[in-house]
Amino acid sequence: MTKLPRLIFNTDGNWMLFYLPGRNPDDVTHQLDELVPAGVDALAGLIGIDDDVVWRGSPHSAMWGDDTQVWDPDPDNPVRKMTAGGFELSRLEQLYNCMDAVSADGRELMQLYIDGCRRHGIAAIASMRMNDAHTSDEAREWQVRSRHKKSRPDLLIGSPTPTRSGGADRWNFCWQWDYEQEEVRDRFLGLVDETLERYDFDGIELDWMRGPPYFRPGRLLDNLDTLTEFMRQAHAIVRRHSRQQGKPIALLTRVPPCLAEARGIGIDAPGWIRAPVADLFVLSSASYCPARIDIAEAVACAKESKVPIYVGFDGATHLTSPHEGYDRGVPAVLRGVALNGYEQGAAGVYIFNYDYRHHRASPFAEEEYNDDHLALLTDLTDPERLARRDRSYSVSDSALGGVVNHALGDHYAQVPRALSMPARATGGLGYEMTLIIEDDIEAGLADGRILGTELRLRLTDCEACMERIFCRVNDRAVSLAGAAKLKNQLGTWLVVKNPPIQRGANLVLLGLDGLQTPDPWPTLHQCEVMVLGCDST
Repeated sequence: MTKLPRLIFNTDGNWMLFYLPGRNPDDVTHQLDELVPAGVDALAGLIGIDDDVVWRGSPHSAMWGDDTQVWDPDPDNPVRKMTAGGFELSRLEQLYNCMDAVSADGRELMQLYIDGCRRHGIAAIASMRMNDAHTSDEAREWQVRSRHKKSRPDLLIGSPTPTRSGGADRWNFCWQWDYEQEEVRDRFLGLVDETLERYDFDGIELDWMRGPPYFRPGRLLDNLDTLTEFMRQAHAIVRRHSRQQGKPIALLTRVPPCLAEARGIGIDAPGWIRAPVADLFVLSSASYCPARIDIAEAVACAKESKVPIYVGFDGATHLTSPHEGYDRGVPAVLRGVALNGYEQGAAGVYIFNYDYRHHRASPFAEEEYNDDHLALLTDLTDPERLARRDRSYSVSDSALGGVVNHALGDHYAQVPRALSMPARATGGLGYEMTLIIEDDIEAGLADGRILGTELRLRLTDCEACMERIFCRVNDRAVSLAGAAKLKNQLGTWLVVKNPPIQRGANLVLLGLDGLQTPDPWPTLHQCEVMVLGCDST
């Protein structure tokens, strides 16, 4: 890439659905007509679906869907009508029909993406998921497994399934690649080479967040250098194509948001950045927008290599208090994470899955992007604009029903938690939660850039002992008596105006006074701070 992008937009390939029935190639990338004016200046599009590619004739892969014999194996079972991604099962066949129609018309889907990017003057990036797990779903997507995987189970992680492989513990066989096998690594290196040989991309992305694991149980410690060497080889391939084509081609890679946790899936992210083994690093969770991303640590690792670090996230957020008329995907959450990233040294923002309706702020009436969705993208390109808008900051997050939403490589969630009883312990035991706000709140309040702040808490089973609950923020007492209340699908939120928050780490403690055991025991499910900007339009 000749110019470093500010906002990279990842689409997973479902734009091909726009090809039929009109068979107009420009329809495939029509979303760029809205996205580019909103600030998108690079598009990362998948070279395939699951383990196969979107073209025929590859020595490393088949075209996705060519081997599928039965698209709907359970026609009379309504439970089996949804894909692992939450769409109707019939969408899989529709995807294939569109892909097949592109090929039948003598066109190349990847070239349609490149042509669309060229028309709009933005960078075109080929994106590769390094271990997609959608087809591990025995109930719904087994029928689109690749021919290579079905014929070579010796190259797979296999059984027993590692905990939370692909996000579900119930699967009894892991259909993901085993990167200890040289043949697996050679296949993916071959795909990197083939993609850049076939198409004139400006960059290629290796997405390690889609997804762990990469090694069989018990084999991680013997393979800590395996993926590092793989990245060195991939980087050499990209540099070779750059020289041959006489233009800069960037290697991007998406790595975990928690650098310490990255080693737990075989990725030496600090070492990768220091080397560097890529030209651009994105720190991003596998599937949503986490509250904490280690941008400052990554930027410190890049002090010598000067490699740019991007703050990355999914358009979907943890479940939050309502704001700006939305209950899910609240834009203020993404703004807060993005500004934290910029303030810690990020060169730009990478947004994932935002082209999916249910990964944007909702509910909303329109099927396409609304004004708020597009305004958010514009916000994400400008730290000064973000600093004047409403932003939400939280501790690490929880999902609906109290189930912790922890993807491999994320920081561990700090909530939900039963309220602590400090009087029962001796000394400080770290009961506080840490909430990060990279903004000069005091100066912002003084100059009018910030209109105010709010602490928002969601508790359950607290009615019988509310008088015993205390709250401290940065070691200062915060009264919950008379707190305002908000309600949404999750329940009731207590809202405290102007808590004593500060720039950087904020320590928040909710606990119970006394020694008597509460029954029921109150639980804190979510803890947020809302920073209200002067520019709320």
